[in-house]
Amino acid sequence: MTRRLAPLAASLALFAGPTAMGQSERYLRVHDTGSSDLAQLDVQVRTLVPKDGRGPAVHLVGAIHIADASFYNRVQAYLNAQDVVLYEGVGGMRTPNPWPEEGSYAARRRDTIRRLGYIAVLIERVKSETGSYPESMDELGEELGDVARKHFERSVVDAWGEPVTYTLIETDESEMWDVVSLGADRAPGGDGENADLSFREWLNRDLDVPTAEGLQNDMADALGLEFQLEGIEYGDPAWRNSDMGVDEIYEAITGRPHAASGEG
Repeated sequence: MTRRLAPLAASLALFAGPTAMGQSERYLRVHDTGSSDLAQLDVQVRTLVPKDGRGPAVHLVGAIHIADASFYNRVQAYLNAQDVVLYEGVGGMRTPNPWPEEGSYAARRRDTIRRLGYIAVLIERVKSETGSYPESMDELGEELGDVARKHFERSVVDAWGEPVTYTLIETDESEMWDVVSLGADRAPGGDGENADLSFREWLNRDLDVPTAEGLQNDMADALGLEFQLEGIEYGDPAWRNSDMGVDEIYEAITGRPHAASGEG
C-alpha cells in the first residue's frame, strides 16, 4: 500500500503491540496508575510486516475521539513520521496541503520536524516500558526492536544531513527532555533557515485547525479534554482521506451509478 503506513482517564498513551496472529488482540488497555481517582487508557499501535521481509510495514494506529492534548500530540508525531497516512471517519473528504518544493526550506523543515517527532514518541515509549528516560541517543536505539530501530536510524539526522541532539534535564521535581536540530547553519540560534527546530516548541505550537462543533466537542469542553478534530492536523500532503463518498458506496453495492449523479 505504501512504503510505511502507518474521559476514561486524565492521561492517555500509545503502546506497541504484538504483530503475530494468535497473540493478544487488544487494541485498548486500562493501566492502573496507583491512584484511586486516576486511570490511564492506553491505545495500541500495531505493526504488521510481510513474512518474507519484502514490502511495506503497515502501522495500525488506534485513536479515541476525546482525550487530553498529550495523547493527540503523540499520535500526531507518530503519524507525521510515516510516508503516507490513510485515515477515515473524521468529517468528510479533506484536501491535503500541496507538497512543498523539493529541497526548499519548507520541505526540509517539515521532514526534520517529522523526524524529531518520531524520536520523541520512541523516548516516551522507552520511558513507559522501562520506567526511566534513556540517557542518550545510543541508549535509546538499544531499547528498540528491528522495525523501530530502522526508522530511528533514519530520524537521528535532520534534513540537512546533520545529527540531531537529545538533551535530558533532571531536576529534583521532574525530568524534561528535548530533541533539537540546529537548522541550515548548524549553529545554535538563528532565524529563518538557520533557526533551531525544537520538538518542545513544535509541541507547544498553536494548531491551525478548524473549530469543530457538535456533541463530542461539547463533551470534551465539559471534561476539560480535547476533541480529536481539534487535537490533530489532517492537512499534511502525506495524509489521505480514505472514506468512500455516498455515490461510491451506492455503486459498490449495486453495481450502477447513484441516481443523484445524473447517470442512473
